[in-house]
Amino acid sequence: MKHQVIIASLAIVLIAGACQSNTEKKSITSETVPSTSASHTSTLIGHKAEIQFPEMKATITYADAETLHWSTIGEDGVKNEGDEKMSYKQLSNDLHFLNWIEKDGFTVSQIINTKTGEVTAFWSYDGKDGNRESQYVTGSFSLID
Repeated sequence: MKHQVIIASLAIVLIAGACQSNTEKKSITSETVPSTSASHTSTLIGHKAEIQFPEMKATITYADAETLHWSTIGEDGVKNEGDEKMSYKQLSNDLHFLNWIEKDGFTVSQIINTKTGEVTAFWSYDGKDGNRESQYVTGSFSLID
C-alpha cells in the first residue's frame, strides 16, 4: 500500500510538472506532436519501443514486468545501454508509469501515453559539481514491435 501511495504521488508530481509553463522550467523540453505510430496496447510488457527526446533517441525492450533493456544514442553519437530492474504500473488502458535506477545512479521515471504517443520523463542524476540534479523532458513514443 505504501508503495502504491508513493507511485501515485510521483505520478501526480510528474503530471503537475509537465503542466508548468516553459518559462518556469529549467529543463530541456520540446513540443510533442501526437504520434500516429504509437500503437495502442494494454501493456508494454513484451514489446519494444522508441522514444525520441530532444537530445537523444532511446530504444527500450520491456522484457517482463520487472526488467527492461535500454539503449540510447545522443546527438553527439555517443551510445549507451543497460539492463535494469524496473517498477511498472499500468495506470489505465493508455497510461503507463515506469521507474528504474541505472547502475551509475541515473534515475528515470516516465509516464507513457500509448494513445497519443507522448512520454513525460523525470530524470535525476549526479551533476558535475557532485550535487544531485533533475529535469523534466518530453518526447514522442512509438512501439516498434
